Amino acid sequence: MKIVVQAFAEAAEVLGFRKKQFDVENDITASELVRLLAHSNQEFKRIAKTLFVAINEEYCSPDAVIHENDVVDLIPPVGGG
Repeated sequence: MKIVVQAFAEAAEVLGFRKKQFDVENDITASELVRLLAHSNQEFKRIAKTLFVAINEEYCSPDAVIHENDVVDLIPPVGGG
């Protein structure tokens, strides 16, 4: 199934894209998608546990299921003052 992944801030820097379409297996969860992206990217693996994930602009739990044509956002924590 096709989904769109949008990466923000440091996640975009280490993944090398801001928005990209992926073909993934059915019933993949948010945590499985993050694990899949981290599998071949050590820099992303380093930040993966700190990410917030949203599906269709709503924050989700790690076990949330991603569906066909969903947009998944990978959002690193934001700091500042």
